Amino acid sequence: MTTARTARPGEVQIAVGGVLVGIMALLALVAVVWTPFDPVDIDVPVRLQGPSLGHWLGTDYLGRDMLSMVMAGGSSSLGTAVSAVLLGALAGVPVGLAAALGGHWTDTLCRGAIDLVFAFPVVLTGLVLLALNGPGSINAVVAIAVFDASVLARVTRNAARGVLAQDYVRAARAIGRGPLGLAWLHVLPNIRGILLIQSTVLLAIGVLAEAGLTYLGVGAQLPQPTWGKMLFDAQVFMQFHPGQAIVPGTAIALSVLGFNLLGDGLRDRLDPRLAGARRRRGRSGGALREDPAVATVITSDLALENGLKGVSERR
Repeated sequence: MTTARTARPGEVQIAVGGVLVGIMALLALVAVVWTPFDPVDIDVPVRLQGPSLGHWLGTDYLGRDMLSMVMAGGSSSLGTAVSAVLLGALAGVPVGLAAALGGHWTDTLCRGAIDLVFAFPVVLTGLVLLALNGPGSINAVVAIAVFDASVLARVTRNAARGVLAQDYVRAARAIGRGPLGLAWLHVLPNIRGILLIQSTVLLAIGVLAEAGLTYLGVGAQLPQPTWGKMLFDAQVFMQFHPGQAIVPGTAIALSVLGFNLLGDGLRDRLDPRLAGARRRRGRSGGALREDPAVATVITSDLALENGLKGVSERR
């Protein structure tokens, strides 16, 4: 007699999120070498047509194929988000490690710099870059990367300080291991899961931020299609041709949903206690959806809660 296999924590979220992200990424990669039509080819006689055998998602106000534009726009949007996260990690993770491993003054300076950068919204940074450098896709990448760097630096610092408080790290320090050795051999291997989770969340934020910046004219310019620019062009035709906005809006929503589900699933897989705590809180009527960026803080709270419960029982 066989029994149904119980799904592991995060399995469903990872599967669904992986499928969504995989589909959008595949379309974006295929668009680099092939699209059904040239995404910048104007064909006014067939403009504003609905879905058909010739144009599966219809055409826009200039007769351009919507499917081809979504595929090409995905290359720009997802490429910008991935590039921003990579640049943010290259800049933010070392700063966070320096803050955690350095002395008091190093930590103070790094935290001050992180807070200063974090205080500037992505859109404001993009508009400043637009004023300084003019329009271009590099502005969106840099603006989002600056935000990602501040987030990853803060997460790295907080997570690294928790690792550095462990006894085995203190023992490594006692035998003379320097800051670089501690960071490479002990800190990074133990915080890579948290950084991976946070990176998936930042990818979702990056897709939204790129769409917002290109909507405002900060990112990639014509003739390069982007999801944000498609939304900007569609706002004039929303009343009579809502599909003009639904198509790029759905692409953005599916990408963001996929990355968020991946983040949730990875969080539950890497720390199943968080999934169990969420289910217990849901049954008690006080369900709370934690942010993957603060997974370590939540774990500490759960430990503190269990400790206080034990003290009250002993009393």
